[in-house]
Amino acid sequence: MKKHLPTLIVLALVAAGAAYWQPWVDDTVVFDLETDRAIAEVVSIRTLTEEITVRGELRRDELQVINSAVDGKISDVLVEDGDTVQPGDVLFALDGRRAVAVNGDFAFYRRLDVGSEGPDVLQLETILSAEGYDVGIVDDFYTEETRSGLASWQIDHDYGGATPEVDEVVTISLSGNSAGYDIGARNTATVEIRAAAGLVEGDPDETAATTTTAAPTVPTTTVAPLDQEVVLLAEFRWNERGDRVRILQEVLGLTADGTYGPATRAAHLAANRSRGLSLELIPSAFSLSSTSVVVTEAGATATFSVVLGIAPGTDVVLSVVSADVGEVSASPATITFTPTDWSTEQVVTLTGVDDRLLDGEQSATVTVAVVDESSDNVFDEALDLMVSVTITDDDAAGFSVSDAGAAVTEGGSATAFTAVLDAQPTTDVVLSVSSPDTGEATVMPATLTFTTANWSTAQSVTVTGVDDSDVDGNRVTAVVVSVDDANSDDPFDSLRDRTVRITTIDDEAAGFTLWTTAATVGEDGTSDSFTVVLNRAPASDVVISITSGDTGEATVTSATLTFTTDNWSTAQVVTVSGVDDTLVDGEQNTALTVSVVGAGSDDAFDALPDQSVTVATADDDVAAPAQDDVAGAASTIPSITVRASTDEISEGEQVTFTFTAQPVPEQDLIVDISVGGEVTVEDDFNEVDDSILFPAGVGIAELVITTLIDDDLEPDEDLDVGISALFGDNPRYNVGGRSESTVTVTDPNVPDLPVLTLRADADSTEEGGSADFTVETPVEVVEDIDVYFVVSGTVTEGEDFGEPDEFVTLTTGNDSVAISVTLRSDDLVEVDELLTVTLVPDPNHLPGFVEQAYGLSWVVSATILLESDDLPELTLEGGGVVVEGETGWVTIVADQAPEVDTSVNYSISGSAQQGVDFEVLTGTALLRAGQTRLDIAIRTIDDDVIFEPADMIVADWPARIGNVYVDEGEFVLQGSNVLNLTEPDFTIKIFASPSERAKLSVGQVVTVNLAAGDQESPGVITELDDSASTEGGSETYEGVVEAVEDLVAVDGAVVTMDVVVEEAVDAVVVPIAAVLADSGTNLVRIVTADGQIERREIETGMLDGAYVEIVSGVSPGEYVILEIDRR
Repeated sequence: MKKHLPTLIVLALVAAGAAYWQPWVDDTVVFDLETDRAIAEVVSIRTLTEEITVRGELRRDELQVINSAVDGKISDVLVEDGDTVQPGDVLFALDGRRAVAVNGDFAFYRRLDVGSEGPDVLQLETILSAEGYDVGIVDDFYTEETRSGLASWQIDHDYGGATPEVDEVVTISLSGNSAGYDIGARNTATVEIRAAAGLVEGDPDETAATTTTAAPTVPTTTVAPLDQEVVLLAEFRWNERGDRVRILQEVLGLTADGTYGPATRAAHLAANRSRGLSLELIPSAFSLSSTSVVVTEAGATATFSVVLGIAPGTDVVLSVVSADVGEVSASPATITFTPTDWSTEQVVTLTGVDDRLLDGEQSATVTVAVVDESSDNVFDEALDLMVSVTITDDDAAGFSVSDAGAAVTEGGSATAFTAVLDAQPTTDVVLSVSSPDTGEATVMPATLTFTTANWSTAQSVTVTGVDDSDVDGNRVTAVVVSVDDANSDDPFDSLRDRTVRITTIDDEAAGFTLWTTAATVGEDGTSDSFTVVLNRAPASDVVISITSGDTGEATVTSATLTFTTDNWSTAQVVTVSGVDDTLVDGEQNTALTVSVVGAGSDDAFDALPDQSVTVATADDDVAAPAQDDVAGAASTIPSITVRASTDEISEGEQVTFTFTAQPVPEQDLIVDISVGGEVTVEDDFNEVDDSILFPAGVGIAELVITTLIDDDLEPDEDLDVGISALFGDNPRYNVGGRSESTVTVTDPNVPDLPVLTLRADADSTEEGGSADFTVETPVEVVEDIDVYFVVSGTVTEGEDFGEPDEFVTLTTGNDSVAISVTLRSDDLVEVDELLTVTLVPDPNHLPGFVEQAYGLSWVVSATILLESDDLPELTLEGGGVVVEGETGWVTIVADQAPEVDTSVNYSISGSAQQGVDFEVLTGTALLRAGQTRLDIAIRTIDDDVIFEPADMIVADWPARIGNVYVDEGEFVLQGSNVLNLTEPDFTIKIFASPSERAKLSVGQVVTVNLAAGDQESPGVITELDDSASTEGGSETYEGVVEAVEDLVAVDGAVVTMDVVVEEAVDAVVVPIAAVLADSGTNLVRIVTADGQIERREIETGMLDGAYVEIVSGVSPGEYVILEIDRR
């Protein structure tokens, strides 16, 4: 492959150590002279390459092995090795059924028919739908629509049917509904179902003679919409099992497993919502213990409990939200149920919010709802449940006013007081402020307006003294604060007026005024105060002194007060404090003297008389017991009072009565008492003494009474304990203000309020008799109770029953009473009617005046059916013979039209199976009022259309057949290999040695050589292994080459690949023979332009076997000597 440039042979003449040469015109010149000859070649530019050859092999990769899905006999093989198969092509036949190539995700593995469910059904419907066959909704459920689409596909692909079935029958029989109709003599009809035409072996004429019943005008769906509504509106329970649930699941389009679980409930909810039907009878995802409670603003709470109806798969979180947090709060705000505690009740507490608003009794709603994003998805569609909360108001209309801060003077000084509402009004409240004597004092403002926003903010009223020329002394004015009824919220209209006393100090003469002349303090440190102010302006300072008449009982701060010409009208405060001592001296009065200090005061004030303030100091010391040697000393007669420890107890509990003597007796004191009331000694309580003892020096005595439990049911009884009065001139004690205390003793077996329930004594009765009910309470009543009730229903008073009483009396000692409603007979032909009795609350109950006689449970209504003797009689018509896939008809016929919509029940029997041979029937139909005929459609199913897993061969088609492993007539077992699929194109494999692998890389261009047919194609390395395989002791690295041209060969054909592993383009080169090596240095001999030979050092690069790249040292066009011939 390598070609050498022409060489130039020159003759070198060597003489005297120098060489002279001259090139000749010819490329090569040889002289036979007595000189040396030199062979040289020009330095050139060319591309150098290094190339290696690697061995390889042509292969096709296996994609998939097709196995037999069932046992059977290969009846035909329609492909050969190497064939390319497209979707829809037939590969082989198994037991006469074609195996068709289809694209999908996985191989079919079972027979499919109506009722099948799963991902393989979804794949089948997807394949059929993609090819244009109608299968209805593409989902996991194999329905009649799926069967219909498959039948069309099988017809298009020349499938034979399944083995024909024998003829089958379905029989419809009327069932009873005693309230709606009677059943006549012909109450059964039969439809015979024969195999579809073309599949039945035998006499073709017999098949052709098959007749079908004429189809009347009927609904075209499997279950009439009205029949479906009957099913959807029926009541179901969690985990209910049976045919009722199966029918519901068929209506909902679910797999009919017969169990009412979460999936069925979710579909049930969705169906009823979409049709606008009631959700009331659908089982709740969770339940509440109560849906109505009462709380108060005063702090009374209420509770209810929550529990799930069925176990969740994951946590379920419920939110508890008050619709009006200003009225009621709920705690906790969320409740979490886990799969382990779902059936444990959790409690929610509701608390009334004290709003100080006059809003009366309020209502609010607390909603319990599933938090969808935090809960098991099955519970996401759960209905919210509500708790109705009644909040009683504890607020009352009112307003408060403060005392005035000080007196006012005629000189124009002012004082102030405030007013504020006690509760928030619903509208404005206007208070008018007036002075009855504006000659002494005026007020500002004259009105105060309180709104719903500022009602709790105190508003100030300023009172100003009025100057006059009268020497009238200090005058008191009662300022009046009243509600302006016409402009105020109604609850405030009836409030009484409030007054504030204002003293106007006369300034016509010198003087001073005390704001109060009495004060109360205590030895325990309690203090009080009063104020002093001058009546008029002085000419100079006035000094007032305050002195205590007994500093052992009371002391004052600010012993002197100085009034100037500037502050004379400002009241100054004097604080009085009690002084603690150890004396048992009782309350002591001390006089405080307030006087003008003449030496330091305006002369006009010197002669003013002193004024006094009386201070009462309360004693906190207790007298020690009297000494024996002080007998006969005078003592104060004690006053005795009594108080019980509680207002109410239950039978069997104790109560303590505490007697108090004031003052403490100085010697032993016996007090006579009485014990009585409605209770009876020894029956209701243990007998006690008729007196109690106060030991000397003890001011408290106790009496403990133990009540008894008896078996009698009794009303509440009073236990009275009183102090017996003594008469005479020198009684041992006096009876104090609390001379008697009463405790109510309750029977724990008697409820606070009898709770009544009502039941009907029978489900139904006939005209002319009576409708009997019973009122019950769990415990015998302890007094007669009148129980009120009303009668309602579809019956008519005067026609169907006589006028009932308003009430019945539940007598003492009984726990039930009968209610009987007299019924009347008539000759009317009518439907059965309902008579309902409902207990009503006690109409005599008047809160605060008349106590409620009884309470009502949640079962307060009961209903009895009044049966009419005249009912429609029903019979059946129709039936006959139909062919699979056709519809037969049975007609319900009434001899007279019902007056109301009537449910007709029927049973289905026979050898044909529902859901297999004919569509599922509900077993009930609705005969409308006025209607005498009702058709039942028997829609048969062509069940000869089945799907076998070998009918469709799933792969990524188109694909190439690699090898066919079976022959026609061969019997195969399920799972046996039938054929395999390979890639349609060859893969070229590389097998490289370690040294070759070191020179190879992905992306290198190769030339593929195939000896068979002398074929050659360029290609590219696309894959290379980094690890070697070892065979026979040698290492081999594998890779893949992608060829540009198609190579015609068989699997395993051997190829070689030429790979350029290195290349130098436009390199400066010389023949390898021109390079000399000298002590590690590369040299060449250059013929210079003047004919001399020059040794020159060079740097070499790549070589390709004949030429070597010169990186530096020579230039293109120079000549290098290859050889010198010295012969």
